[in-house]
Order: sequence, then structure tokens, then C-alpha cells
Amino acid sequence: MKRALTNFKLFVLGFAILLLVACNTELSLQQYYVEKSEDPNFLSVDIPANVLGLNMAELSEENKKTFDSFRKLNMLLFKYSVENESVFTKEKAVLKNIFSQQKFNTLMTLSDKDLNAKIMYIGDDDAIDEVVVYGDIKNIGFGVVRILGNDMNPEQLASFASQLNSSDFDIKQLKESFSFLL
Repeated sequence: MKRALTNFKLFVLGFAILLLVACNTELSLQQYYVEKSEDPNFLSVDIPANVLGLNMAELSEENKKTFDSFRKLNMLLFKYSVENESVFTKEKAVLKNIFSQQKFNTLMTLSDKDLNAKIMYIGDDDAIDEVVVYGDIKNIGFGVVRILGNDMNPEQLASFASQLNSSDFDIKQLKESFSFLL
């Protein structure tokens, strides 16, 4: 009887620990994307890295390596309207809570009268797995862009962004995605 009671206590203790671990109610950015991809207030766009239309022959070897570390970009856009102002405010608060999680490291924060933006990353300083860019513009909307990759290097990302900015790649597809907000 005593042994059965001890086994029962161990079972209850194990179950309680399992319940505590399994009931992590912290919403991840991935879960948020999945939930909102079907919401009519949002536009969700996934762009494979190879769709960026870059001329690989123009890239340096370092930038080719950086480009190869990209997998895809996910964009989630919310268009503000007077009718959905309460939803807009609620969703911004949900994202603020997600971004306050310890796994998000802030690279840069920008703030202006009508614009707020934040660039964050997940991973180690020398091996980034995900870059997240969040921005909201008063009376227009907000957007979250996730750049997913494998062990992306911050210095290489900066060099790649600089070359991308000076290249002739066609950004029509990105502009069309953002036209939803205008």
C-alpha cells in the first residue's frame, strides 16, 4: 500500500510537471503568422529567396554565400481603417508582447511622429536564423517581415543589403504586396 501511494505521488508529480511544460501559453511569431494568414484584416505573403530576381553573376562570392543562407521572406500586413481601429490596437499589443520575448534581440529601433519600426533577430550574434522587421504607420497599418535563413552572418547581411540597394533588381513584386496598405 505504501509503495502504491509513493508510485501514485510520483505519477501525480510527473503529470503536474508535464502539464506545466506543455501549457506554455506564450504565443510565438510563427503561431501568430499561421493564425492571421486566414484573417481578412491581414495580407500574408511568402516569398522564396530565389524570386527576388537577383543576377547571381553580379554578386560577389561573399554575397552569393549570404544569399544562399536565405530561405524565404514572410510578410504579414494589416491595413488600418477607422472601422478596425480597435483590432489594429489589439494586434499591435499582441505583437509587442511577442517581441518582448527573450529570444528576440533588437538591432535597431526607429521612431518618428507617425512611424515606429524595429529590426530584431533570433539566433546567435554570428549565426542568425531569423531577422524580423516590424513597422507601423499611424492611420495606414503595420507590417511584419520575417527573413528566414540558416546561420546568416550580420556583417554579410549588411554587405548584401548594400549591394542589393545598389543593384538593378526588380522590386515590382514587393511593391505590389505593399499596395494593399495604400
